[in-house]
Amino acid sequence: MMVYDYAARYGFRPRRAHESPEAYRDALIAFVDERDLSAAHELRVGRRQAEWTPADVAAFQATAMAPGRRQPRQVGIRGEVLFGDHEQIEPTEAAALALFDRGLGRVREMREDKPEAPLPLFAVVVLFTGEAISCVFTDRGDRVAVIKALARNLPVFAFCVIGDAFIHAIRESDTATKTDALIAQIGTREWRIVRARPYHVEAGRAVFDPPPADIDSRTTTGRIDGDVYAEIFVSVPPSAAPPS
Repeated sequence: MMVYDYAARYGFRPRRAHESPEAYRDALIAFVDERDLSAAHELRVGRRQAEWTPADVAAFQATAMAPGRRQPRQVGIRGEVLFGDHEQIEPTEAAALALFDRGLGRVREMREDKPEAPLPLFAVVVLFTGEAISCVFTDRGDRVAVIKALARNLPVFAFCVIGDAFIHAIRESDTATKTDALIAQIGTREWRIVRARPYHVEAGRAVFDPPPADIDSRTTTGRIDGDVYAEIFVSVPPSAAPPS
């Protein structure tokens, strides 16, 4: 029953004629894996997260941290990309971070307004000219491809991608947890920041919890393992624009 319950929950296709239950389950796991790592692992082991054994938790950690996992797509952009606001700011670290924080605040207001509705992904890039360009895209797989395409064609100074996601954690007690959160992925060629705003839904309301400290590559604790956003500026030549 878990397979069909999860297929309905995540909007997966019906089982095809002559498709074995095992093949359908494998296809469902691959589909869910792009949306919720722990739910995909629940399907793998056949147990809800609260019932995982220490071995299940260890396998989940190994799967989540596997080399090459969740690499950005290199070709094509599917879904829809909508370019919205353009504004002018100073092309400096402080001005870019202030702009990104305002964007994160607006997404938080959207989540408070609709606590359980799906949210698209939002991105803002700041150019060395000071122009800030906002866009919305509808496919999670595009989050790196969109920014990388912009960086190839425009003098991108900084970027920010904001989305609704899960924070997965492995505890010393060999248990795994996940927490809903708005995540802002922020970066330039020189530094990276991950900014999280965790929340939970209570009585139909989105209640935001105290935020954790940023993961900041500019500090001694800023190591970001398996950073798919590091791919953005790879093979993208530095801008010829003068630095701010």
